[in-house]
Amino acid sequence: MSTRIRSEHILETIDHPEAVEALYRQSPQNFKDEFSSAYQAQPENLLLRAWQARLFHPEIPVSTRPSNMKKPLIWVVLCSLLATFLFRLPQLLDLSHAADIQWQFTPVLVLSMLTSYFLVVRPVSAKLTFILGYALVSCLGLTIMLYDHQPNDASILSLIHLAPFLFSSCLLVAYLGHRWRICSARIAYLRFLGEALIVTFLILLGGVVFTAICMALFNGKHGLQEWYLDNVVVWGIISAPLFAIMIIDQMMTERSNLIGILSKIFAPLFFIAGLFYLVSVLFFGNNIFEQRDLLIMFNILLICVMGIVIFSLSDKDEPSEWQSMMNALLLIVTVMMNATAIAAISYRLMTYGLTPNRLAIIGMNLVIFVHVAGTAKYYLDVFLGKGEHAKIQQWIAGYLPVYPTWFSLIVFLFPAVF
Repeated sequence: MSTRIRSEHILETIDHPEAVEALYRQSPQNFKDEFSSAYQAQPENLLLRAWQARLFHPEIPVSTRPSNMKKPLIWVVLCSLLATFLFRLPQLLDLSHAADIQWQFTPVLVLSMLTSYFLVVRPVSAKLTFILGYALVSCLGLTIMLYDHQPNDASILSLIHLAPFLFSSCLLVAYLGHRWRICSARIAYLRFLGEALIVTFLILLGGVVFTAICMALFNGKHGLQEWYLDNVVVWGIISAPLFAIMIIDQMMTERSNLIGILSKIFAPLFFIAGLFYLVSVLFFGNNIFEQRDLLIMFNILLICVMGIVIFSLSDKDEPSEWQSMMNALLLIVTVMMNATAIAAISYRLMTYGLTPNRLAIIGMNLVIFVHVAGTAKYYLDVFLGKGEHAKIQQWIAGYLPVYPTWFSLIVFLFPAVF
């Protein structure tokens, strides 16, 4: 157990800012409790004055903060209405295979609206704006080229991976601007993305409750119910991620740590789920080597567990002893699950031959395996006292460009090859 921080410890390290920061990270609340005594002893010290402002400067209430919500709100409303109209357009024109058109074009439509939000609210250089616009138009052109109401496996894979490609490339650059090369900025984007997913889910959950109430009120008025489902529900689903990013960008403070809190809550749950599923696969006859559906579920659980690991290790605060142990266990389970999945997919490749689906899955698993194995290596260094926690985040962020690279191969190359 770490030694309790005293005011004299702060004063002893006052000439070494890094040591003061290390004391703070060791126990933020204990540091804050003892800091007042240290500050009273040397109120003229510049470093102590800076820490005084950092720790005790009154935070401006949300309601009184200067805010310019008008422009983002207007843009989000207009974008959501435009996206809903474009989504409904095939039905309004009574086109054949309208549903096929909608699901194929929705990823590009929604991601374009999300990207445009940041380009309007956080303008970047004209060059970067042009590059992002060109990328989105290229993806739209690819979607048009791939359109087919009876698509093959390669085109389906391309369309499925289009959304993660845009999330990991265009939206990242739009959010970070010219800082996209900086590892700490990429970590901030990961936190933002996690919080956006959570807020989107909460908005959709509220929408479900509101829709249930409206359906009860409109009971017997089938025309009104149909109009509500075709227009309001569609608008709500499409606009949920837009309103989520606006809420996080405009209303939530930088000190909020929603994703860190939730990762602490769900880490033990996903560890138990991953461990039990792994044991059931290895010892109780759940043969993912032969059963395709089980293998798909196994990979979905693997991605969820890996996401919890990444979000947990991207937390703003230094992990506690309990959290460090849970992170280590999650990393072990993730590596074992990944190795099992790679073995199962390799077996299916050798037994049943090469297909676009199997190649895409084994490639994705190899990409994840390298990421998780590298994270585990750096985490072991920290555990043995040979490394720093910052190195883990640098590895996590530095590896991120590998994902859009692999997604781009599936999106642009698979349809041509297969």
